Amino acid sequence: MTIDPIDFRFATALDGPHILIDGAGPGRTDARLHFEYLMGTLDGEIFGGFFREKQTPRRIVDAGSEAILTGTIDERNRHRPDLPCVVRVRCASRPGRLHVQGEVSGLSDSFSPATIMPCLTADVLSHTNHPPFSMANRSFVFTESGLQWVSDLRRRASETHPGKDKGGPWICMYGTDEGVRRHERFRDEPAPPPRPCWGMYAESDTVGSPVTGWIAPASTHLMAIAGSNAFQVGPRWGPCLHSDIGLVGADGAVTLAFSLAAYFVPPDLDLLRELVHEDFSEDATRCMNVERANLWPWQEGRLLDSMDASSISQWTASTGALGVYRSEDIWINGNQQRVEYPEGVTHGDASLVWEVAAGADEACMTRTVPFEGERLTHVGIDAMNRGAEDIDVTLRVGADADVIAERRFMVNESANRRLLLPLDRAPTGSIDVSLVLHDRTQGARLVVDNLRGFVG
Repeated sequence: MTIDPIDFRFATALDGPHILIDGAGPGRTDARLHFEYLMGTLDGEIFGGFFREKQTPRRIVDAGSEAILTGTIDERNRHRPDLPCVVRVRCASRPGRLHVQGEVSGLSDSFSPATIMPCLTADVLSHTNHPPFSMANRSFVFTESGLQWVSDLRRRASETHPGKDKGGPWICMYGTDEGVRRHERFRDEPAPPPRPCWGMYAESDTVGSPVTGWIAPASTHLMAIAGSNAFQVGPRWGPCLHSDIGLVGADGAVTLAFSLAAYFVPPDLDLLRELVHEDFSEDATRCMNVERANLWPWQEGRLLDSMDASSISQWTASTGALGVYRSEDIWINGNQQRVEYPEGVTHGDASLVWEVAAGADEACMTRTVPFEGERLTHVGIDAMNRGAEDIDVTLRVGADADVIAERRFMVNESANRRLLLPLDRAPTGSIDVSLVLHDRTQGARLVVDNLRGFVG
């Protein structure tokens, strides 16, 4: 297979200097890479801000591969002056990816940098993020268990625009092992980052690779990013992909040099792993495998139940009340387009809510779902916690009066995730789908939507 090098150029925009990537990979993707945010300490206090353009990047003549990006660190709260900053980058176009080496300079003596946060985005990420949870379904990271779709990992509530919206349900950052250790070390003291910023969940959900990526609809191609000394990875607001880089080593020493790579390749994990290994190290690829349970390649699945008003009569609950969920706010599909959707809906125009009182007994909602065609290998349902405590829930699938698979999940307060269940054997004709709530200190309020079957 022939993989073309990446065409790129330097440009400026309102939100800072960019590296523009033109028609990359099999998807002919036009993408943008910029250094969105820097953090560190200023006179002993944490200081972070957006890297904004102050001068047009100066393009150096040797092969057009270098640029000096001159700007300031624009603090979000704006109660302290912006800091001057220079990021010098050297780009190398290689088959299937763009490799970037950089160095931060021009800083105030009183500022000690700790992180730089490169952002990889493309219009196609916004165009395909409808409804907003779609980005999470197509984005992946690598934990110790191999490839994981971001939609399927335990997560906290997404960031929001306070007073405007509930943000986007795909937004989630996962700490690397080193990022988690630093987070624990800095939890109770005003020490410098890096620390995972929005995604600290169970330690089992930390990532073992700096790679995070996105796969296109119909699995035609993928794009990914990986950074040296990454401390957190995942999809963010754009929608975009981040592999945020720590400038502080495990020994506490600051290094102003960094490297990263952006990948545009066919949906071939073996190929992606080979390229990442060439660019970084064997340690960066040790988790880049796929278990059967994790459903590769990506697929949209077959809709089994839209979970709206017409579905209520199909479900029975042992306790509590089932109803149509009345969205309490809005989701947006990203900062670029800002298309609004009803919060809590991941398919169609409505979802169901199951409200159950506190208690130690198990509560169960269930229905029989007929289907025709290929035998299912996975079942998934989107779950959103709109109660006041974490929800402990089991997804159970039965066929022919036997339980053929079940798995227990935690859905954090105010969070959402897909509950994806691999089936121990492939049923035919129909399945019995059940959700079981366990011990509840307070009443549970579980929103469910988008029941799908998959053929892995």
